[in-house]
Amino acid sequence: MPRFTTPLQSLVSASDTTGTWNPLTEGINTADLKEVRFRLWFDAVDSIEYLLAYQMSDDGVTWSSSYLYAFEDPATAYATPTNAAWAYGDGSYLDITRTTTWYSGGPTPTPRLFVRFGVFLINTSGSATQGAQCKMVVESKPLQSATRVFGPLRVNTAGSNSTWVFHPMSGPVPTERLTELRMTIEMAASSGDVDMQGWAQTTDDPSDPSSWTDWASGTITSTLAADGLDAGTTFTEVPSANTAENWIRYGVRVKNTSSSGIEAAVARLRVDER
Repeated sequence: MPRFTTPLQSLVSASDTTGTWNPLTEGINTADLKEVRFRLWFDAVDSIEYLLAYQMSDDGVTWSSSYLYAFEDPATAYATPTNAAWAYGDGSYLDITRTTTWYSGGPTPTPRLFVRFGVFLINTSGSATQGAQCKMVVESKPLQSATRVFGPLRVNTAGSNSTWVFHPMSGPVPTERLTELRMTIEMAASSGDVDMQGWAQTTDDPSDPSSWTDWASGTITSTLAADGLDAGTTFTEVPSANTAENWIRYGVRVKNTSSSGIEAAVARLRVDER
């Protein structure tokens, strides 16, 4: 579903400024959907204003409260359409997999199995219900699953038992279509007191070695404390602080668990993306 256009539809506004929800699409399965952007075409009376919105559902039948997005100006709520003309956003894609609001006046969304898009309409003057015609173009970036394998790589700890040392095992990978990842790590030929975790860093400038930032929160894998394998079984959401940057790199981090000497091991890494 990279792009589709809805038919021209007749919509109604509320009789006041409370807003009437008008869905423009059927329920869309979100399994392979991450980001979307929109165009709207309107023909409406002068007192009509609109706000782009979407709803989510677990079954495609019962829908959540509507989550709002100020289509033309994120600092403003409702916008006045230009009749018989297309309205465009700023060109950016909106990530529907994140639990953040598009518009500060709306509730916090919860990602679900189905999504549908539409508009709220209000009548800014008078008390009568008003009509409008509208169609929508939805452009999406689908999720693209991939599996990447790296190593073997010889890695070493610092000379302190409290310092993690990150060893990148991949080159820069674009985050454009990445929302979750799962890692499997293997440690072999450990010289002794080595702890190992799967890890990642992100940046907006991969050419600058000092710009890479550690994984934003939590851990991706369990900690291996001896030779063996930690096979990832669940996907971990990539923190929004990381996906706000354009590049990610994968690797492992290690530390010496009990002494002040430098220890070493061999690492292998598998990353499943979606």
